[in-house]
Amino acid sequence: IKTMLRQLPDFLDLFLIHITAGKTNIDALKETLNVTRDIYPQVGQQINFLIGELQTFPSHEIAWQNFSDRIDNPEIRDAIKIIRHCETLGLPLERDLKLQITHIRQNYLAKLEEKITRLPTTLLFPMFLFIFPSLFIII
Repeated sequence: IKTMLRQLPDFLDLFLIHITAGKTNIDALKETLNVTRDIYPQVGQQINFLIGELQTFPSHEIAWQNFSDRIDNPEIRDAIKIIRHCETLGLPLERDLKLQITHIRQNYLAKLEEKITRLPTTLLFPMFLFIFPSLFIII
């Protein structure tokens, strides 16, 4: 699920491009899925399932809610809420979804930077355990 969370902002960016081109949500999802199916197979499976639900359920709200429950990430859930809200009220989606995508990426980069700052302390133990004893033996 971590790789899918890393790939969803890119997918949403392409989805947003199709939305700004004037396509409906389902058509934009289909076009984006055609482009990214081979690149992001995990996301493609979930989006394909979402498209099927959007076409079969009488209310799009149920399909979007099911997709949100399957992903189970608060940032992605917020992006889906934005899509649902704008779809229900007929509001433009571009600005709000772009801000959420930027927020998702910034949070991901912040988590990466946090892991990078902890890296030297986590490498100290293996260094003391494996490298220093062999250096003492050689010296």
